[in-house]
Amino acid sequence: LVVLVVLVVLAVLAVLTVPGAEAKLPKHEDRNVLCDACNATIIELQAKVKKTEKKFGLETAISKAMDELCKDMMNFRTYSFPPPKMKKGCEIIIGEYEEKIEKLLYAKDPDIFAKVCAKEACKGVDAKAKTKGSKVEAYVDGKPMFGKPDEDEL
Repeated sequence: LVVLVVLVVLAVLAVLTVPGAEAKLPKHEDRNVLCDACNATIIELQAKVKKTEKKFGLETAISKAMDELCKDMMNFRTYSFPPPKMKKGCEIIIGEYEEKIEKLLYAKDPDIFAKVCAKEACKGVDAKAKTKGSKVEAYVDGKPMFGKPDEDEL
């Protein structure tokens, strides 16, 4: 019986430490806030890296951005959810997806949102409708546009 318990514990630990295993986001957190925090985190990280890459080099720019972004809630003042909620969401997102986000930033992947946020942090959230915390980048014909318009919107 003891051997069986040990084997079960080892199997559970093996599953929990497998790279690529699905991240565990806190269930008590509002998924809309986490989804928007993920979106905001990606937008702000990309902007910070782009701004400092020439000065520090890509690796250092990414490292500095990852380390500093969530520390200052003012990075999230342009989003609809209150900056303290967005800051906490940023900390959760970086905590869960740090390696994945870093790899995608190093690769200069243009669609980190789809690979991190849409697949994981935004599960159960209507990402097409965008939640109220999403940053509005522009208005076209009086409608808010998020990022690039779809072909059918042109």
